[in-house]
Amino acid sequence: QQRKAVDKDVLPRILPSAVARLAKPSFPVPAENEKVVVLEVATNGIAYASVLYDISDFSAQEWPWLNLYAGLVPQLGVAEMGYEASSAWRQEMAPDFNIDVAASQRLAAGKPLQIFMEFSAKGLQEELHNLAAVLLQSITAPRFDEVERMAFLIDSHVQDVHGDLAVKGETYASLCATAALSMHERFKNVMEGAAGLPFYRWLRQQIQHDSGMREIAAKLAALHAKITASPAYVIVAAEAPSASALSDLLAPAIHRTPRPLAEPEACVMDPLANTVLHAAAQVNHCYAAWLVPKFGHPDAAACAVLAEWLTNEVLHRAIREEGGAYGAGASYDAISGILRMISNRDPRLLGTYADFDAAINSALTADMTQESIEEAIICVLRALAPPPPPPRQAMRSWSRKRLGITDQMRNQFRAGVLQCTAIELRAAAKTWLHHQPPSRCAFAGDAATERGDMRILHLAQLLE
Repeated sequence: QQRKAVDKDVLPRILPSAVARLAKPSFPVPAENEKVVVLEVATNGIAYASVLYDISDFSAQEWPWLNLYAGLVPQLGVAEMGYEASSAWRQEMAPDFNIDVAASQRLAAGKPLQIFMEFSAKGLQEELHNLAAVLLQSITAPRFDEVERMAFLIDSHVQDVHGDLAVKGETYASLCATAALSMHERFKNVMEGAAGLPFYRWLRQQIQHDSGMREIAAKLAALHAKITASPAYVIVAAEAPSASALSDLLAPAIHRTPRPLAEPEACVMDPLANTVLHAAAQVNHCYAAWLVPKFGHPDAAACAVLAEWLTNEVLHRAIREEGGAYGAGASYDAISGILRMISNRDPRLLGTYADFDAAINSALTADMTQESIEEAIICVLRALAPPPPPPRQAMRSWSRKRLGITDQMRNQFRAGVLQCTAIELRAAAKTWLHHQPPSRCAFAGDAATERGDMRILHLAQLLE
């Protein structure tokens, strides 16, 4: 019954011919080397401000510390205020304050990973001085002497990580599968994936004694000094004239003589994964990933449409409807140049990987109807379509410029998607997927699950 052809003629459909041929133009932004970026946009009276420190030369050994730093600093005191008074002061001054680590990979070959530590806040345009005060104080005077507070926060976080091993199994498997294919994915695996778990084990050991906590506090203080001495960018999105006024208030965040960025260390990529991660749970999650062309390559559009075609015509039926998984599909990341096949909450493991292989063969041999191709095209464009709010649109435009993505490239990609044919989809599948070994990682809730030649890694052992 599930394999019967479905008559979709009676259903309304959006055809590619009805879709705009050009992407929405990027917001005009200053040159890449401009340290102060003022984006005057309609914000309904809200001002958005970010101070970004370029820490692209931080070594892989320093990466785990960045997450710890970003998580701790907003919960510590500043200047003469302890953490309780500081928390109340921040909430009064700015309704939204965050510290985040943002990483991205430029499209040009050979370019290093781009990493920023971002201090951000937003609030009413009538309270520009408050926003600036919160950001500047958090940048210049965090309290790394609150050792007991830090020990409590670290212990709570490590316990959460340990308790969420099964909950985050899907994320761990996804990042383990892609870490071997991209420096950006390797970074994410350290920050959010299983590769970062040994750092939490070390933290748990250190907080057991005073000398260990003093070592952590000293490392965080040194890290902070290095971050805030790095080249900085101030980015403000607000209505005129508030945008310019807020950027002037934040000018002190930019170091007059920033430290020069060192040449990033050469990193040897890991071999392709063939791993099963285990923590006690009821289900499995399966991932396979292939290195494919990035945005700007002639085959990028075909890879994007192919992922949607595989989802709609093969994987959903084979893995969800027949295999019993909660979800299944394929996705394409145009920036990293990675095509994934995935299943989540899956009762199977090896059977799902066999379905991944069969999906590639289907792309080479199955009848690709024009209707199925058009449906895949619309799925790709739908993901590109949601218009972000003006402030986010402006920030995306700035980020695209730094990554090397031009409006011409975006329009070429869109045109390639709209004009995609069965011949191009088969060619992409044959060139980039057929007989190309994937990087595979699954999460298994039962250690006894049949896994073939895939090695097993117990997540809890990385924390103990």
